[in-house]
Formats: sequence, C-alpha cells, structure tokens
Amino acid sequence: MIKENYFDNINRLKQRSVIYCRVSTREQVDEGNSLITQERLCRDYASRHNYEVDRIFIEEGESAKTTNRTKLLKMIEYCRVNHLVIDNIIVYSVDRLSRNTDDYTTLRTLFKTYKIRLESVTERLEDNPSGRFLEFVLAAKSQLDNEERGLKCRGGMIEGVRSGRYVFIAPFGYKNGVLNGEKNILIDEVKAKYIRRIFELLSTQLYSPEDVRKIITKEGARLGQNKVISKQYFHKIIRNKVYKGFIDVKSFNLGEIKGSFEPIVSEDVFDRVQLVLKRKGKRITGYKTNNPDFPLRGLIKSERGHKLDGSWSKGNAKEKMPYYRFRGLNGFNTRRDVLEGVFIDFIKKFEFKPEIINLLKKRIEVNWEYRNLSNKKLRSKIERNIYSLKEKQNQIIDKNLKSVINDDLAREQLEKISNEISNLSYELKNFEDSDNVAEVLNYGLDFIGNLSSRIKDLEIQQRKSLQWFLFPEGIIFDGKKLRTTRIPLILNTKKTSLDEKSSKVDLKGLEPYSKVFI
Repeated sequence: MIKENYFDNINRLKQRSVIYCRVSTREQVDEGNSLITQERLCRDYASRHNYEVDRIFIEEGESAKTTNRTKLLKMIEYCRVNHLVIDNIIVYSVDRLSRNTDDYTTLRTLFKTYKIRLESVTERLEDNPSGRFLEFVLAAKSQLDNEERGLKCRGGMIEGVRSGRYVFIAPFGYKNGVLNGEKNILIDEVKAKYIRRIFELLSTQLYSPEDVRKIITKEGARLGQNKVISKQYFHKIIRNKVYKGFIDVKSFNLGEIKGSFEPIVSEDVFDRVQLVLKRKGKRITGYKTNNPDFPLRGLIKSERGHKLDGSWSKGNAKEKMPYYRFRGLNGFNTRRDVLEGVFIDFIKKFEFKPEIINLLKKRIEVNWEYRNLSNKKLRSKIERNIYSLKEKQNQIIDKNLKSVINDDLAREQLEKISNEISNLSYELKNFEDSDNVAEVLNYGLDFIGNLSSRIKDLEIQQRKSLQWFLFPEGIIFDGKKLRTTRIPLILNTKKTSLDEKSSKVDLKGLEPYSKVFI
C-alpha cells in the first residue's frame, strides 16, 4: 500500500506507473515475448519517460482469452485502491493485456474511470479519434491471431487423432511424450499397474466398482498431488477406451479410431469388463458384510440357526481382541484365532490326495479336448453372424453417403448392429481354445489339493465366495465340532465321475463323508 498522503502527491514531479507482463505457456520460449525481455523493455520505457515504477505484476503461463487471471485481477484491485497516485499502466504490447476485443474494451474503460492511461512499449496509443481507432484495430488483430491459432491448433489435433495419436492431456496410467518422432502418449508403468489391476478385478465379476476403487486406493493408487481417485473419476477410467488402445473424441465427430500408442489392457479384457458393468446393475457382495477381520461371519450357524458374527472386545490390558459370537445367543464367545484354526482343520478333511489329483487331471484334459471339438461348429456360426453384421454396417454407411437414409436413422441402425456384434464377440470368447490349459489345470488342481493354506491368502470377497461354494448350506457349530450336510460336487468324491475302478488309485479313505465331524 502507498503510505504517502494522496493530496500531497498531486503536484509530484514524477508520474507513477504500474507494469504488467504476461506470457502463455507456448510463448515462454519466444525471446521477444519472454518475461525478462518484457520487464526490461517496460522499465526502459518508464525510464525514458521519467516515470517512477510503483509496482510490477508478472503473469506466468496464463492465456489472454479471459480476464480471469491471477495477477491481472490483483493489478485491477491495486489500481482501484491506489488510483489517485497511479498515472499509467505500461505493457509490452496490447495483446499482453488481452486477446479479446470485448475484454480489452472493458479493461480500457475501467482504467479510464480511474484516470489511468494505458501505454504500450511497441505501439503508439494516442487519446484522439485516430489513436483510439488504431488501438481498437490492434486489439481486434490480437483476437484474430488468437482465433486463427486456435483453428490451426484444432486442425492439427484432428489430423493427429486421425493418424492414431493421442494429442490431449494423458489420462491416468499414461504420460505425454514423443513416440516415433511425434507427440503421443506413453505408458507410465508406475500408474499403469493400477489400471491393469482395476480391469483384472472387475473381470472376475467378484467385485463392484466401488470395491475395486477402495482396493487400489489401499494399494497406493494416487493422482497428481497425492489425491485419491474419486468415485466420479474412477467410473471415467473403467469406461475410457484409451486403455484398450482406441481414441473416442465426441467433440471432433471422428468416431472411434485405433490408436498408434500401446494399450494398457487387451481389447478382450476391456470389452468383457464393459459387458460386466452393463449387466451387473448392483454389487454382488456387500462391503459391510465382507469384513476382512471376520471372514467366517454368516457362514457358520449354531444348531438353532443363529448366524455367526464378529467384533472387537477390550481385554484386561485394554487391548482390542477379535471375538466371534452368535447373533441372539448369549453366553457364546470364542477367540477369532481359535475358531478359524478349527475351520482350517475342517477344510483339510476335503483336500484331495495326489492320486485323485492325477486322475482328475487326465479326465479333465480329455473333456477339454472334447469340449473344444464340440464348440467348433458353434464358434464358426457366431463368426459368420459377426461377418454378416459387419457387412450390414458397410451397407448402411454406403446408403448414408448416398443420402438414401438420413444421419439419425443410420446412427440408430449402426448402434444397434454394434451392440449385436459386441454381444456375439463376448459369446465367441467362451468358445475359444485356451493356450495355457495345462497351466490353468495345474493351478486349479493344486488349489483344491491345498485348500487349507490357499484359502487364507485370498482377499475377503474371493474367500467368502469360495467358502459359500464349498459349503452352499453353511456350516453348523455345536460349540466343539463343525459339520455340514452338503458340499459341492467337486469335493464329494462319492458323487464324482470316478466310478471307473483303477488299479493305480486306492479310493479307500480318500472320500469325505456326507457329514463330517471334527
């Protein structure tokens, strides 16, 4: 603030000036418009005219398309408060103040009400009819240059998109860079791992989008400035086609274009997740009931049907301890670790021995080959239907170009056919041969052979899903022993297809009973 008395400065010898300098991001490399050059030339101008520089306002990297600029607003407020002692505002050129004629006229009128002149280092601004006309022409020229630059930039962006380049700010998982000598996006491996994790979890159909968002947040996924991914932004991520390698910019009306950059996830995984999101309107498992601290909640019941619950209680040392209890049944409390230990021992009764694992593996391999052969015809039929639909798409586009059908009708029919192709493509995935069938078999059979150890390593949603698969009617606990009346077919060896006798496999003692006690 100017501490001098305003009326004592009316007859001062030197006029006081305010200097305003501005560059946009594109112009910072331009020597003629650099901040250092602008400030030096404005100071030289003030010195030549015997002006005293009162304050300098430096605007870094903000566009002149709008007056909503940090330093400009501060300068306006400063001039309003100190207008009695400020005589002029010095700029390098008119376009430093504004590149919009309406905004420039508004600013010019505002400063005039404060009786503050606007002076340009590179342009002669005079307060007469011809001078004011020239000033307006300079402001209009700045707007013209800015708009033409915008059109060229837009045209360049459109051409870039048509060639498959992503010319916008890189989405989460990518970073802006240079690919094959041109601006494009590159995979940011630090963040891309979270994108792969998101689509991997969603494709299992065991998690809702909110479940996945919380999981990756817990695992460390963050936006710039360490911000947590919001629900709104997360839903944009899981529907952004850029992650499967496509550019879909509605503002350019170019449709969907195959990108020249590397995708983070495969088209198969991305499309599968979109169908899952479309078909699953509600979450599969509730987060509140799936408390990772108490994985047996709801699964185990008392003999009278009371469901198992869990909570933390304080011991004598005021340390919280986890306990299981039955809802509505007083007097029953057991330490979490004790009951889960009993449960793990119970699971061991259903583990398959190596002899059964080897026999199952052989039978599954035979069935797998039979399944691939029987599905070959169905796969061919679906492929023919997809080809036929694509031919219809081309016919509709051809009719639209020849003005046989209008744009709205063409768009409606193309969208309908596109949905049909998407659904058929999803079905086609179910009939594809697996290249790693041996790996899948080994993992699955090893899993059921080591249930007691594997189940403890699963995340809560996966563990609860597996527990209910193993024990679809739950487990009964009488306070000492666990038992169940029904188990899945794959674990009930009495009911499997192992009816054929084998001299190499001794079935005695291998099969679990229909009721098992410990």
